Amino acid sequence: YQKIIQYFKPKFLLGMTATPVRTDQKDVTEIFDNNLIHEITREEATLKGWICSFEYRLYKDNIDYSDITWNGSRYEEKDLNEKLMVPKRDKAILKNYSEFLKEERIKTIGFCHSVVYAEYMAKVFREKGYKAEAVHSNCEYLSPEDRKKITRLFRSNEIDIVFTVNIFNEGVDFPDVECLLMLRPTQSQLIMSQQLGRGLRISRKKEHVSVLDFVNNDRNRLEKFQFLGFGEKPKKEKETYYYDNN
Repeated sequence: YQKIIQYFKPKFLLGMTATPVRTDQKDVTEIFDNNLIHEITREEATLKGWICSFEYRLYKDNIDYSDITWNGSRYEEKDLNEKLMVPKRDKAILKNYSEFLKEERIKTIGFCHSVVYAEYMAKVFREKGYKAEAVHSNCEYLSPEDRKKITRLFRSNEIDIVFTVNIFNEGVDFPDVECLLMLRPTQSQLIMSQQLGRGLRISRKKEHVSVLDFVNNDRNRLEKFQFLGFGEKPKKEKETYYYDNN
């Protein structure tokens, strides 16, 4: 937005963002002479009824992430594909998802680490009778026209679930999404915040969004607890973690 700001040279400039923590580590308040006039947390917004609450389920993952190549900021995509694309894990994800749904159909977004994995998971779910598609920016698999069509069908509830790679992290609005599947490890709280935010919009008859997280064994596990509000030392009792969010 710098070109726009410099072109118009506004006398008064008001900036608003839902993601103040950026991956490039830049401080957005510098653009506004470091004036931060108001800040509201996710918890405050929930209590005020501006966004819905969330129910977070973290499932056991026996993947050994120490075996996966770490390049300093993220896991190698090829290694993740090899470790995560296995029938035993697919069955566990499908079993937990179907048990959670209890035969119902609800609008769901699944977040994946790669195009190959997103296409793979869409196929796995289709074979079990779900109306599932993959959405991403790789034209080798998906044309821009097909991507628009899938997005339109998902919005009108003609598709149950989409598996996406970065496309739906921001810039889209599906208020009636009631379930999120976390299928990719991420070391970025910005990405975690964006992905969780896809389900926090308010919609008629929607009480909360359910998050089913199938990646609990990576190096970011403790940071994930802190991001969700557990604090530094989550209470552990019978392998269940609790957080009092009113």
